[in-house]
Amino acid sequence: MTVLATAGHVDHGKSTFVNFLTGQETDRLKEEKIRGLTINLGYTYYEFKNKKISIVDVPGHVDYFKNTIAGFANVDGIIFCIDSVQGWSRQSEEHFQAIRNLQINNIFFVLTKTDLLDSPVDKGFLEKKLISEKVINYTIEEFSYKTSDLDLFQEKIVDFFKSDSFENPNSLWIDRSFTKDGIGKVITGTASMDFDLENMFLARTNKLLEVKEIRNTEDKVKNITSTSRIAISLKKGTQDDISRGDLLTNKVVSSGKYIFAILNGNDNGFKKKGSNRLFVGTTNQIVKRLEIINASEKILIYIELPNKLPMLENQKILIQNMVSNDFIGGKIAFVSNNNNLVKTFFRQVRKTESVDVEKAFTLLSENLKENFKDYINISNKYISKDYLEFMTQKIMENIKTINSVGVKNYFHDELFIEDNYIDELIDKIDGLNIINDQLFVNKETVVDLEVYQNVIKEISTNLSVKRVDINKFNKESIKELFMNEYLYRVDKNIIIGKEHKSELVEILQKLPDIFDVSEFKEASNLSRKYAIPYLEFLDKCLYTSKINSLGKRKKLV
Repeated sequence: MTVLATAGHVDHGKSTFVNFLTGQETDRLKEEKIRGLTINLGYTYYEFKNKKISIVDVPGHVDYFKNTIAGFANVDGIIFCIDSVQGWSRQSEEHFQAIRNLQINNIFFVLTKTDLLDSPVDKGFLEKKLISEKVINYTIEEFSYKTSDLDLFQEKIVDFFKSDSFENPNSLWIDRSFTKDGIGKVITGTASMDFDLENMFLARTNKLLEVKEIRNTEDKVKNITSTSRIAISLKKGTQDDISRGDLLTNKVVSSGKYIFAILNGNDNGFKKKGSNRLFVGTTNQIVKRLEIINASEKILIYIELPNKLPMLENQKILIQNMVSNDFIGGKIAFVSNNNNLVKTFFRQVRKTESVDVEKAFTLLSENLKENFKDYINISNKYISKDYLEFMTQKIMENIKTINSVGVKNYFHDELFIEDNYIDELIDKIDGLNIINDQLFVNKETVVDLEVYQNVIKEISTNLSVKRVDINKFNKESIKELFMNEYLYRVDKNIIIGKEHKSELVEILQKLPDIFDVSEFKEASNLSRKYAIPYLEFLDKCLYTSKINSLGKRKKLV
């Protein structure tokens, strides 16, 4: 089966053309018949030489634009109707921009009502518009309900849409939900090409769907090999609240209110000021915050929503500015609910012209990988070997802190890694184990004391240490020294040894239970350049606790 959606301005002949092709009316609501326009989505199909073409007929009126976009979910292509008398109109442009930004690239243009013209059909305006749209595969046909040949049009559509090219992750977005006498609850939608009908999850709950029967038009089906319109009859009493906008998937997915998507092409001067609406599948939400940001090799769209949505990586999305009626599109990189991740991301945005995605996100989806880096797979997320090495060092330097707050909390808040990835990540780091949310270092490894002495020589034995480049020493030896708490990183410029730490503890013991920065500076004979980082280091080690904004501290040991 090939699934197509109609598009075009209101009253440009979409439903008439579909009726011509299929012999069926798609306007079934009483109000649709009275007003003579499509309000909700209509569904029908025809067969030609053993090929089945299913059609989703969408509204053309501006008031029902949300229904229009819902009709585009997972389709293989578009039948785009243009009134040959009126020409290109407001909704023609609106629908075209939506289709273009959703990257539905197979479009069958139909110039309708040609029998009303006194002169030959003018295709020039459309060909001129399409000349710069190099990725769009299109044809332009003339149609008259009175004189056009049915078989010829049915064949032309079958031939034009020979290959199903619209790519989306395995999914079915529900577009109708109703109860039928004698059958019960039924849901319908367009299933993507490789969607597994025997393994369907309701994404909102991540529970397996309890299915009674699945039909493709009139036929019962157990599997599909192409994009397909399907109706699912649910078992009695299950998932009664399923409705349009719900997502079915073949795997458990994450729901989130922070969405990071990769922009299609460029923003083309998109004006984000005012209200913006996100369309994804058959659902939509008003956006709370929208930003477009340069990130490494890509341009990212950041979207904050008022309510969580389940999302699949690579799902196509559309954003409409409700004021300017501008559109942009993209595909999902990942979703999150991690406030710390978002704060860190925007701190980086403020500091640099191009965000480093690894520093911002740690584990990357496949579509965020950079071509020149060597990556390690962590449950279908990716971290470069270089960044894993940096992470390993950070973890080793902060084991006490990690264990004080718990591994899960630390990895979520500081490293932006969700629980289900932690065990596999730790397995990639030699000498570390997790037991009861605590990190344990394998102490069997013998440290290289010669390397340690050489580091100490470079930084000096007093607390006013010099900056040292540890990259010139053997990496494994340095890693073991941090793991076994011979070396500590105080900040990016200060590394100390265990003797330095002991000296800091001795100074601390001479101070009163509550002390300030001046008292610490006097007792240690250190300048502010060293005193502040050392106090923050003692806080991290849980030897002290900062009790006010002036830097006053309480001893904990």
